[in-house]
Amino acid sequence: MIDDENDEPWGFGFDPDDDADLPNEVEYLKHQALFTKARELSDLTYAFVKSLPDEDDLPMPMLGGLMLENAYMLGAKLAASRAIPYYSRRMELAVLIKLAAEGLLTQTSTCKMLEVGAPEYLQLLRREIEEFRLLFIAWVQDFDPTNDIEDEWGLFGRGAE
Repeated sequence: MIDDENDEPWGFGFDPDDDADLPNEVEYLKHQALFTKARELSDLTYAFVKSLPDEDDLPMPMLGGLMLENAYMLGAKLAASRAIPYYSRRMELAVLIKLAAEGLLTQTSTCKMLEVGAPEYLQLLRREIEEFRLLFIAWVQDFDPTNDIEDEWGLFGRGAE
């Protein structure tokens, strides 16, 4: 659960000024922009979830928790991707990020359908998810498929033979 006294409830250990793990400046800037957007989505989701009625009054009691889980997953997996230079591993994290973002978007539709939460936050949250998606596309396009290791699960075209 979130500690309201914590200045960084999304605290993923990411230092946007530390570019030592990224191979080039372009990738660093795209990663930083995406991470900043993930942090904004986490903060906005937290504010939206606080506008929801008590869990006991919701038709789906765990909705707010699921939304927060997906929002925080974005930054956590982005932070993890900084430590992994290999294409297949970064793609795995990218898929998890995509699924979390899509889950969050679906949950906003659920909130709209159930008519719960502050509508102004809901619309803003959906707009921010779209901005995140566009930044995500640019970020993934810079992955280097030639920098890879064998993937014993056979994903992304480089499996054990």
